[in-house]
Amino acid sequence: MLAPPRTRFRNPRLVTVVFVLSCFLVVAFHRLLLPDRENFPPQPWKWAENVDFVFTWVNGSDPEWLTRRLKVCPTCPMQSTSNDRSNDELKYSLRSIAEYAPWHKGRVILVTPAQVPAWLNTANPRIQVINQDDILPPDIGFTTNTFIIAWYLDRIPGLSERFVCIEDDNFADSPVHPSTFFTRDRAIRFFDNAHFSTTDAQFENATREEADEAYRRFLSGEIGDGYGVAGKQTSAALKEVFDDPTAYFFHPKHAPVVFKRSIYPAARLLFSKYLRPMHSHKRRHPLAVLPVETLRSVALKLAAEDPDVPFAEVAPPEECQTRFLSEVVTDNAARNDDLFARLLGPEKGKHTFFSLNDLMTTNHEIGGRQLRNFLAARYPVSSEFEK
Repeated sequence: MLAPPRTRFRNPRLVTVVFVLSCFLVVAFHRLLLPDRENFPPQPWKWAENVDFVFTWVNGSDPEWLTRRLKVCPTCPMQSTSNDRSNDELKYSLRSIAEYAPWHKGRVILVTPAQVPAWLNTANPRIQVINQDDILPPDIGFTTNTFIIAWYLDRIPGLSERFVCIEDDNFADSPVHPSTFFTRDRAIRFFDNAHFSTTDAQFENATREEADEAYRRFLSGEIGDGYGVAGKQTSAALKEVFDDPTAYFFHPKHAPVVFKRSIYPAARLLFSKYLRPMHSHKRRHPLAVLPVETLRSVALKLAAEDPDVPFAEVAPPEECQTRFLSEVVTDNAARNDDLFARLLGPEKGKHTFFSLNDLMTTNHEIGGRQLRNFLAARYPVSSEFEK
């Protein structure tokens, strides 16, 4: 059998050029598309690495905090609740950020009621703990009302113009690019539960009369959803402030939210009539203008007034629905086991972020143990933010 003829390249210089070009493309691919801690983010995203990440946090199991709460709110529960209970979510949320957003080199700011997690490495220069009393107007005093706290986050000393608000029950599930939060020209991005459909149940579109009726029914005990009533109050306030009977808002995804520091003072001035009564509310109250929803509406209103200036945008609906998973942890232990098995198995890494809202009541000790075990298994590597 004859051996196959040997292939000979007629132009060795061309071979060399092709080889060098191939090497260049491989290096470029790794540097631009496969980010690492040293080379990411590349331009034009370099500016994003120094934005602040802001967490509001409370340890509702702290006896001293519970005593302070009862003094200002005698009708509040004597024990921690799902709204303020800590299952070390913050520690694992920070681990997820360290793992999946290594490009972030800015501050991690914790706004707390003079509490510091025992495990937190406060010697890390990136960590800054802010006492909420230091950013709130003096007339508010000690409060557990997270609505009013969120309205004054811009008073954090040295806060970056663009900053990301993250709740401690939000966890990165896969690599997070700066374009999750910003556009290439530095506009901020919002993620809604649903939008582009005014028939969808996920938005609030209430008149003043409807909002007042909802509050009356809440006081009479006919409805118990105080957050829903606050949503209607917010919708009515938007119509009045913007002098627009068609104004309404969509509920945001339970996911990180991006804001601009500079819009806060103007928004507080616009909605001062509705904010003043909130100063006396020591816990979440149905007579409120919801901070995230209202600030989002103000940002998009400013963006619409000058479309040529990049300011804010709403992400496409398919992105809103697929990138963020909202789940709950309940008293149903079997359901929790199934949820955590999916997040550790077939659904691991399928989303950019997932949230685990604590809805536990009577079975919170078992459910809390399930949650802590899951988080420890999902994020086993300690971060630089821990002692």
